Formats: sequence, C-alpha cells, structure tokens
Amino acid sequence: MGGTPYTPYDRARTATRAIWDVTGQGIQDFNRLNTLRNPDAYQIDLRIDKKYFFDTWSLNVYLDVENVTNAVVQLRPNIDVVREGNGNPIEDPDDPSKYQIEEIQNTAGLLLPSVGVVIEF
Repeated sequence: MGGTPYTPYDRARTATRAIWDVTGQGIQDFNRLNTLRNPDAYQIDLRIDKKYFFDTWSLNVYLDVENVTNAVVQLRPNIDVVREGNGNPIEDPDDPSKYQIEEIQNTAGLLLPSVGVVIEF
C-alpha cells in the first residue's frame, strides 16, 4: 500500500513555551498541508480454516496470523519537548521563551497470531 500523506509539525510554534504549556502537543503547519508522505508499506496475513458439518450445526476452527513477515511500518514522527531527569521540559538556551523539542520515531507492526472457534446453529 502507498504511504499516507501527513502534515508536518510547525517546529517553531510547537517549541514556544506558552503554546506547549497549554496544548502539550505539536502544532501542525497547515501551510504545508499533506506535503509529506509515509513510506510504502506491506503486510501479509494468513488464515487457515477447517469446517466440520453436523446435522443441525457446524463448527469452524481457524488459525489466523496477521503480519506474517513481521513488517514494520514507518508512520508520521511524534514530537515532544526534551525533558530533564525529573520530567520537566528543558528551555532552549538560545531563546528562553521556547523549549528544546525532539522528533520521536513512530513505527507500527506486530506479528499477531490468534486461534478461534465459530459455532453456527
């Protein structure tokens, strides 16, 4: 599947102490709406079913494995302020009205096996 577009963060506005203290999250730069794109991704799922039929009901037993190849998908990075050991945000030494900010990589992808039973009357 093709990577989805996303809007990058406005790093200058996000780092402003007055804004971060109120929102606690990154501010999107809507002047660059959907200008960046996540990389392409893939996922392979596998399911094996076995059905048993009886006079008045049926039994379906299955094994399902999502993301068989354990592929990792890169998503839009998260943004946060740099924090000191006790969790307080660190000011930008060049501009005390701002915090130091950092982007945190955001990935998804997990091998997820499951088994199931379906009974139909």
